[in-house]
Amino acid sequence: MARLITAAMEIAANSTGGVNNLEFAAPAQTGVKDTTTKRISGASWKQTMAGALAYCEFSQFPRVLGTTYFIRAYLAVSGFPTSTALSIFSLLSNAGATEICNVSLSSAGVIVLNNVVGGGTLGNSQTIQLNVFYRFEIKILLATGSTDALEFRVDGNPLYSATGLTLSDIAFSTVRLGWLGTDAGGKFIWIDDVAINDSNGTDQNSFPGDGHIVYLFPASDSSRVGFTTGAAGTTNLWDAVNNEPPIGVIATSGTATSQIKDATNNITDNYVANMQSYTVAGIPTGAVIKLVQPFADFGGSTTVAQSIGITVVTNPAGSEDVKTGNAALVGTWDTGWAGFWGTAIYNPAVTFGTGPTMKVRQNTASTVTRSVDVMGIAVEFTTPSLVYEPRRVARNSLLRR
Repeated sequence: MARLITAAMEIAANSTGGVNNLEFAAPAQTGVKDTTTKRISGASWKQTMAGALAYCEFSQFPRVLGTTYFIRAYLAVSGFPTSTALSIFSLLSNAGATEICNVSLSSAGVIVLNNVVGGGTLGNSQTIQLNVFYRFEIKILLATGSTDALEFRVDGNPLYSATGLTLSDIAFSTVRLGWLGTDAGGKFIWIDDVAINDSNGTDQNSFPGDGHIVYLFPASDSSRVGFTTGAAGTTNLWDAVNNEPPIGVIATSGTATSQIKDATNNITDNYVANMQSYTVAGIPTGAVIKLVQPFADFGGSTTVAQSIGITVVTNPAGSEDVKTGNAALVGTWDTGWAGFWGTAIYNPAVTFGTGPTMKVRQNTASTVTRSVDVMGIAVEFTTPSLVYEPRRVARNSLLRR
């Protein structure tokens, strides 16, 4: 698949309708969306050190032993640990039970990669500044025997690279970002523009590199077959799937703005939305679009396995990606919604002033009522002509959503 997750860190949150994990999960929930301190996109995710663990994690992607993964996160901190170095970026295997390595931050602002399995630090260290976003990237391969590999880069500068390691014979499974230890309170860490690639395919099959991420959300209805609003309305379905954060509720409590639903359950039932244009989303003229990737968050009235198709239909045109979820993955469908990322379209030629269209399609005929509480398109781009101060945390965004 190559690009697995393209997360602007703007929409995931624990909610009254269940734990939404479309972008990420927040097991130690002291985080908030921050629209002031960010890079260029609409917001970052801000975790506060309050004397306890404060982090978010990614685990909703294919996890296969023998596949190489590449993780990017832009991180900035308002304060350094008071004494003992704290981990701020950790990779785990065994479904998140076993830590493999982490990036730690010292009281002097020194970052270094640590081998948790074997002990000791790995490669070179680097000193960072407060209130500055840095691009952290880790490559990890876990395979059988002494065939594992790790690489760590900061702003593209390699600090460590090794192969032939013995780390784990269990698949890499989880990324954690934030304050992964306890310290005196009052410090913040901001997380922005996270991307996860794997080694498959011919594009984005290595380090993600530099990139800004914005989301395009539905702006109007294009067509609908079988779908209604959560309250059975037949117009303005777009306003029920542009939610930040999505707070889907059980099917019988759906409203006109909480979600859309398909109660007839024919495999031809679909909803197509006209999305915001690239310009409206804040992408400047002259930007280079690296990729677009559709996403949707859906649930159902029972816990039986169910699936949905998601497609970028126009500007650019993509192919449908069918995603399947079940109770084992996300818990009770009424309260545990499943977020899925579709297949990315790489280096597309797009018309900036025109919005794409995106479709969600019911894929399995049954008696289950399926609902979608958010759908959108993640757009990653670079701005070689954009003039800004790359070494400062932006207090006022240069680009407006």
